[in-house]
Amino acid sequence: MQPPICFLCDKDFRHSEGEGGLIYFALTEKDKEWHNKQREKGFVGHPPEAAWFCGDHYPEAKKLGSLTRPEAMKKLREIFSL
Repeated sequence: MQPPICFLCDKDFRHSEGEGGLIYFALTEKDKEWHNKQREKGFVGHPPEAAWFCGDHYPEAKKLGSLTRPEAMKKLREIFSL
C-alpha cells in the first residue's frame, strides 16, 4: 500500500490526524487484470483504483467514487484548476 500522500497535490499527510483518506474508484479492465494477478503467491502492491487524498481534496474526490480513477482525476483537475 502506498503511503498517504495526496494523489492530486502530493501533500504528505502521514502525520496529520483526521485529514484526508483513501478512495477506491470503479475498476477499469486493467484494474481487473491487476486484481487477477494479485491473487498469485507473493504478489504485493497498491490497488490501481485506489488513491489517497488530503483533506482539501478528499470531499470532492469521494463524490466521484463511481468513476474510474482516470475519469475522476480528470474531473478533479478541472474542479481544482490543476
